[in-house]
Amino acid sequence: MNFLTIIPARSGSKRIKNKNTILCNGKPLIFYAIDACLDAEVESNIVHLSTDSEAIAELGEYYGADVPFLRNELLAKDDTPTMNVVKESLFMYSNKYKEVIDAVILVQCTSPCIEPLDIYYAVELFKNNDMKTVVSFHEINMHPEWFYTEDLKPLMKGSQHRKILSQNLPKYYTLNGMIKVMSIDNIINDTVKPEIPYLVLPSIRGIDIDNMYDLKVAESYLNTKV
Repeated sequence: MNFLTIIPARSGSKRIKNKNTILCNGKPLIFYAIDACLDAEVESNIVHLSTDSEAIAELGEYYGADVPFLRNELLAKDDTPTMNVVKESLFMYSNKYKEVIDAVILVQCTSPCIEPLDIYYAVELFKNNDMKTVVSFHEINMHPEWFYTEDLKPLMKGSQHRKILSQNLPKYYTLNGMIKVMSIDNIINDTVKPEIPYLVLPSIRGIDIDNMYDLKVAESYLNTKV
């Protein structure tokens, strides 16, 4: 089976300037996704960095990503759907570069705690379950039963769980967007959606860099691995 791994990394960011290339534990943020994808031991896998920036493209190539073209600037806006980026890359590789692609692995570059095995296991789930779309989740640390709205009303009305010890509460999971494995048919037919089986990761590895606090938490974790 032939895979195309796509790592979206457009230029610009509202919360953190030049987020995709900001240093995280001494390396540009995009390094971690590229490095994990290259080390994931996925068969026939092209690791492509999708970007509209020549500077990010050069950095991606330096770390081993394949960047034969720049993303169309119309697909590099804040509100551009990720699947449109996926379809552009898929079209370019399938038609212009004549690559045979059976499935796409989508990996976000803002999750520096990603491990090669996370990607490998996602692909194995995909292959062993009729090529159903596989997405990554992680367990949430705060429970919805304890959430309140802005006017201090319980988010979950009538919940009795606020009287229960936290260790006895049911587990809840959230999509973290770190990894998604999709068949070409599902991409073309716009039928990509989370399905069972799904990949559950430790909470720390699902961290998504959205602000400087996230960055510091990720750096602290990465320092423990050295």
